[in-house]
Amino acid sequence: MVRTFSYFSGFIACWYDCKLEELARDLAKGEKDSIPGIETFYSEGERNTLNLRTIVSEEWKGHLQGIANRQNFGCSLLFGKTRDRYKVVCVFV
Repeated sequence: MVRTFSYFSGFIACWYDCKLEELARDLAKGEKDSIPGIETFYSEGERNTLNLRTIVSEEWKGHLQGIANRQNFGCSLLFGKTRDRYKVVCVFV
């Protein structure tokens, strides 16, 4: 397992977990449903509006402040078949 320390825009500090990245990818593809006990954050939209900093610091700000006790996370960013849409999913445990 690769573990990299990350700091989400002043809200929480977590270790990156590749297994959780796989889970986030499965959730983004619709291959799995949400799992109780795992905080899951989604964002999707048109590719030309994609700004990960804005998603984390504005869209998810309040939610991230509420999960400061989580220690591990994984994220996945997918693009649609025509690559004009995106979906980003992050999971925290």
